Amino acid sequence: MKNTFIILIISTLSFASCKKIDFDKTNLDKPTVDGIVYASRKPKIHLSLPIGYGNDATSQINIDNAQVIMTISGVKYALISKGNGDYENDKVILKAGQELELMIVYDGNTLTSSTVVPTKPKNLKASESQIQIAVPTGGGGPFGGGGGFNQATAALTWDNDIQEYYVLLTKNIENSPEQIIFQGSNGGGGNLEGGVPPTERLSQPTQTNTQNINQRQFSYYGKYQFILFKVNSEYNNLYNNRGQSSLNLTNPPTNIINGFGIFTAMNADTVGVKVVK
Repeated sequence: MKNTFIILIISTLSFASCKKIDFDKTNLDKPTVDGIVYASRKPKIHLSLPIGYGNDATSQINIDNAQVIMTISGVKYALISKGNGDYENDKVILKAGQELELMIVYDGNTLTSSTVVPTKPKNLKASESQIQIAVPTGGGGPFGGGGGFNQATAALTWDNDIQEYYVLLTKNIENSPEQIIFQGSNGGGGNLEGGVPPTERLSQPTQTNTQNINQRQFSYYGKYQFILFKVNSEYNNLYNNRGQSSLNLTNPPTNIINGFGIFTAMNADTVGVKVVK
């Protein structure tokens, strides 16, 4: 889950861009933290140096020689370098409600941050266990005039009485999924004739308690997982600031003191849906 979720989120954020960023040179030795951790999993983070400064910055520089301490509900645990910038502790599993404090010491700099592991989403349900795709092929526009194609065919619901933040990951879990082809289409949800749409999609943060599902959201037939993540406000803040221009970005959004990136925790629940012809 770490690779999928980090790539889908962090790759959209300006502070991790490969484009030229107007950092002060004194900031180039301060690490960037990819620190999204999950309930029911071991703590694991990734450290690298900021990239994007200068015309020759094309690849990430991982940090493997930092001291990383995570304090979990008052108990300190060392996160050990596993290479490639990854640090983890195999002897502890994170739980809902735990308060987390992160301290990183690297090259004379001390970075700190904190977060809380959210509780698991409650009462996640799908109104349908199977969704049938009606592929329009006639005239009347790029989707054949299928007037009901964008109408909701199912809904996900969950409890959210106090308007907490959630993001939804839609994931096709087939080993070799069959692509849904819309004849004559050159757009719409990534379902491109001759194209290769993604098998996973991540929503923006929401404070609602429902998500409508329509046929156009699917690019492949087969089994899907809807993974609902409860997230903290620091993730929402970072997401909403991701659109800053990397050409004049001097203060990248972050909750890391004396560094860059994010340290936050998530908790999730999952329901399955099958998409059929």
